Amino acid sequence: MKRHPHILPRLCALFTLLFAAFRLTAAPVMPTLSTGSEEHWYYISFYNNGTINDKLLGYAGTANGNLTTVAAVMSQANQWKIIKAEDVDGTTYYKLVNRASGLYLGYKAARYRAVESNSSEVVEFKLTAGTNGHGYTLQRNNTEAVSKNWTLDASSGNFTTAGIEITDRPDVNRELVFLPTLPASDFKYILFAGYGRFGLHATNSSTLEVAAVTGSEAAGGGYKWGTVPVAGGYIYQSDNGYYLKQDGTTGWTVTTVDTLATVLTPSQNTYSQAVTRYNLQDAGGHALSFNGTALTAGTPNTRYSLINFSTTLNCP
Repeated sequence: MKRHPHILPRLCALFTLLFAAFRLTAAPVMPTLSTGSEEHWYYISFYNNGTINDKLLGYAGTANGNLTTVAAVMSQANQWKIIKAEDVDGTTYYKLVNRASGLYLGYKAARYRAVESNSSEVVEFKLTAGTNGHGYTLQRNNTEAVSKNWTLDASSGNFTTAGIEITDRPDVNRELVFLPTLPASDFKYILFAGYGRFGLHATNSSTLEVAAVTGSEAAGGGYKWGTVPVAGGYIYQSDNGYYLKQDGTTGWTVTTVDTLATVLTPSQNTYSQAVTRYNLQDAGGHALSFNGTALTAGTPNTRYSLINFSTTLNCP
């Protein structure tokens, strides 16, 4: 079976793509093909007029529902893998499968849809490097759309609204961008203000600790954290690739699986109002806390839950 190089050898290069007006310069790279023994999941965004659109290809929710764009939220419902369909006259064709539903990319009545794997509407397509050199165009394997690219419906004229249906457009300036993970925001220390310069640290051995920080820690060492917006709040991702997760109901740990991360919401901590500090709370109202000995899921608005987010240590 034909294999393709990984989309990027180092995912950290993607953390600079902030789903805003951003001018790309890197050449397109073919996403990795999934096989029965190895899966590779991607968020699919759209390149248009020099920027990556801040919407993703989303799953409609039910079989035979039309696909639409959705907000850039980390969710298995927004993840897709590419599998090989067949080789025709020396050209390889693929299929696209949604992670949450297991449904396939389909096409009917001039709209792309989510369909069952055995449906006659399943799309087989080829990927072609876009003429702008920033992404890929998806071309269906039939005579009706042989010269068209798969893209947002340009007739809507609105690329900032979620819910735009996906259709064929003969527009070479619109390309697909495959992202292995959604970019995190700028990375910062998570400092426990009640204990000075002690911060949250994800070790390279998959453990979580509170460690003294100096400000000279190397990037990628797990001392800084970024946020990824999800439904209900944010998940926190360390700069070495771990996600913050509650360990049962009392403690905290890390995971490499984004969907297992605990969704947290920052709020102002009222314990000491001389300087603004924060709580990080889960949906049940438990706050990320450090009691001087261990991390706990404690009560918000206490000394133990005082959090300071800082890019450097030159902070109040």
